[in-house]
Amino acid sequence: MIIELFPSTLFLVKVKNHERIKKTCLDYVIPDYEKNPSTFVDAWDADVWTTFDQENNFDWKTVVPLYIDELRNFSMQMGIAGNPMVREAWLNAYKTNQHQEIHEHLPGHFSCIHYVSYDKEEHSPTIFINPFRQVALSNSPDFIGGIDETPGTWVGQSFVKAEEGDLLIFPSFLEHKVPRQKSDKLRVTLSFNLNFVN
Repeated sequence: MIIELFPSTLFLVKVKNHERIKKTCLDYVIPDYEKNPSTFVDAWDADVWTTFDQENNFDWKTVVPLYIDELRNFSMQMGIAGNPMVREAWLNAYKTNQHQEIHEHLPGHFSCIHYVSYDKEEHSPTIFINPFRQVALSNSPDFIGGIDETPGTWVGQSFVKAEEGDLLIFPSFLEHKVPRQKSDKLRVTLSFNLNFVN
């Protein structure tokens, strides 16, 4: 019997209001991106258009509540007490060679990525970093099936096969990054941090 101990629990769901959110996001992102395609902070090792920590007039009060069904479904399935509260939200956009460095979203309980405009054939996925990698990789046995058959404990990083319209929810402590994009087709995500309050 194989027992998985201390797994990272992620939640993937289709966004019911995806088309409405996508239109609102793209109407805002596309013209703003064309004006200034790189708004990253100098201290970051990143090249990305983002509203994170930037003054913006995006209609957050209309868009954020459109996720309530997915967030309630998540909290019910996970057995989480309290109501979901979005702490902050932002948009990210990438084209060829743009990327985001390894980072986490503490002190949130959970973080969310809505793949607003995302072509799984052309866009690079969000890569998650194994929190046990420093000890696991230095002490990894050889597995018969190679990297494709290696249990997650001994893999340094991995990704979820998300599609456009998916909302991916993960623990805020889980480090992740966005690799350099290889397509000039705009990759747009809406991200937010989530806490549960009684």
